[in-house]
Amino acid sequence: MRHLPGLAWIKDDAGRYRYANDAAVVAFQTSRDQLYGKTDAEIFPAATAAQFREHDRQALAKDAGLHSFETLEQSDGVVHQSVISKFAIPRPNGGSAWVGGIAIDVTGQVLAEETVRKTSTFRETIIRTAAEGICVCYPIPDFPYVAFSVWNERMDEITGYSCEEINRLGWYQSLYPDEEVRNRAIERMSRMRVGDDLHSEEWEIVRKGGERRIVAISTSLVEMEGGVENVVGLMLDITDRKRAEEERKKLDAKIQQTQQLESLAVLAGGVAHDFNNLLTTIRGCAELSLMELPEDSPICPMLRDIEEAANQAASLTQQMLAYSGRGQFVVEKVDLATLVRDMGQLMLSAVSKKVVIKPRLETATIEADATQIRQVVMNLIVNAADAMTGGEGVIELRTGVRFATGDELRSPYIPGELPAGRYSFVEVSDNGAGMDALTASRIFEPFFTTKFTGRGLGLAAVLGIVRGHHGSIQVCSEPGKGTAFRVLFPYFEVATSPAIPPVASSPMPRGAGTILVVEDEPSVRHFIQRVLGGAGFTVLTAEDGLQGLDVFSQHQSAISAVLLDLMMPRMDGTETLRQLRILAPRIPVLIMSGYSAREVLTGTSEQGASAFIQKPFPPRELITRLCDVIATTAAGAGDNGGG
Repeated sequence: MRHLPGLAWIKDDAGRYRYANDAAVVAFQTSRDQLYGKTDAEIFPAATAAQFREHDRQALAKDAGLHSFETLEQSDGVVHQSVISKFAIPRPNGGSAWVGGIAIDVTGQVLAEETVRKTSTFRETIIRTAAEGICVCYPIPDFPYVAFSVWNERMDEITGYSCEEINRLGWYQSLYPDEEVRNRAIERMSRMRVGDDLHSEEWEIVRKGGERRIVAISTSLVEMEGGVENVVGLMLDITDRKRAEEERKKLDAKIQQTQQLESLAVLAGGVAHDFNNLLTTIRGCAELSLMELPEDSPICPMLRDIEEAANQAASLTQQMLAYSGRGQFVVEKVDLATLVRDMGQLMLSAVSKKVVIKPRLETATIEADATQIRQVVMNLIVNAADAMTGGEGVIELRTGVRFATGDELRSPYIPGELPAGRYSFVEVSDNGAGMDALTASRIFEPFFTTKFTGRGLGLAAVLGIVRGHHGSIQVCSEPGKGTAFRVLFPYFEVATSPAIPPVASSPMPRGAGTILVVEDEPSVRHFIQRVLGGAGFTVLTAEDGLQGLDVFSQHQSAISAVLLDLMMPRMDGTETLRQLRILAPRIPVLIMSGYSAREVLTGTSEQGASAFIQKPFPPRELITRLCDVIATTAAGAGDNGGG
């Protein structure tokens, strides 16, 4: 007993210690002199002593002794846990048996087991509650069939299968029903056997019930006891994230396209404005020269050619202004069905005889510029005819009224949002060659064309007209299956026939008085000076707004009207007009610009602009417009507001 690795002791029939080995003396924190002859009650706390006496009694009552687990708290607070064996020691003289005991201290082992248990519980909690799906499987010999030993709740949510179901039905057979994808997944997993782990590879799986999801899978081989390699897998459902990324990419693409179109619109509007300044001089000087020359002059045909070329160029600038949303509109009620029917008949002579135009027209009214809408329809029909393979096919023309939601009105080519409601629509569709996505994304760019020849302004002008009328346009096209354009405009109840403006036939008018011309472009300024001087006016000129105000201050009492350009350096026309109204509230001011009346008057009408004339203008129109504003102002006020 003295050499046992544990504690050993003997008590007599009265429970007094008669023997204790060295280990017991140390554990009891006493000496033999203090221990021998004393009972448990004299050494240990009452509860501990009572437990020991009860175990002694049970050991004496059993032939095989007693094996138990006891706890001993020492005086310093350290708790020891021991496995106890107690047994009876018979007395040779037949007296009452004594009790012997042996104890092995297992405190370290118990603590280690508790630590393992807590660690295991902690890991199980992490696995069970993890945001990622976690699974562990062992590749059995008939791979790719695998059996899972760990399968957390998130795996249930991601796949829709329980661990028992997936083990019974098979991982690959359940989640990869498409054979090609399944074979790739099997091949990919088999490469793990040579140490090729997976790191967040994206796969499409099919959940229980048929829903397709995108998951990121990471796997690693982990060697377990006995050298067995298990596959530890992490699965994260990234479907919503991928969809959000796709939506963001589409939105970014739409924003980029809108910004590109807006930038091109600004460029087109600026070019058209500057070009109109040049055309004002070219066409005006040609007309003045024709007025000065006899009809039989050999120079007259060349001047008329110049005039005709200038008119064609002016038409081109109108298309550029329409694209930029700055075109000049004459707004009236228009019946789309009647307009499209007339344009369809007119276009029969302009397209191939092999092209069939089929109208399916229902009454649909809008408030718009009829000329601009005709241009929209004409360009769409021409575009459809050009798309016909071999010049043969069918073009369908449709008009009608429909309720459109905000989503249906949303277009990548139109900035902003349109309100849901009733819209009149024009649809032009063909069964021609169609377009791929890249081509379709560029069709509204100015000067972009897929034709061998052509300006490429047709659809760009269409877009500008649609935007200017607060409409929307959708394009549906697929290579080999044709193209459909649908244009929607706000619906109006009543339509009237477009008015045909009368043709001017009056002689060149004459005027009198002094006109201040404020224009920064020298050629335009000199042209206007010649026109007005020839019509009987006295002309004062200024190169910009600041100089114009200075000249006006010096000659205010003599000036009958001001001809004011809108776009100028240093001080533009709007600010100049504001200052003129302070100096002379009633002076007639005729605004001129390469932009449209709608846009110009929006910014200048509040400042008191009397009228507007758009460049390029012929001499007759300029003189007539000036005479009108002077006469109107004189009739309304009785004087010119000067002095």
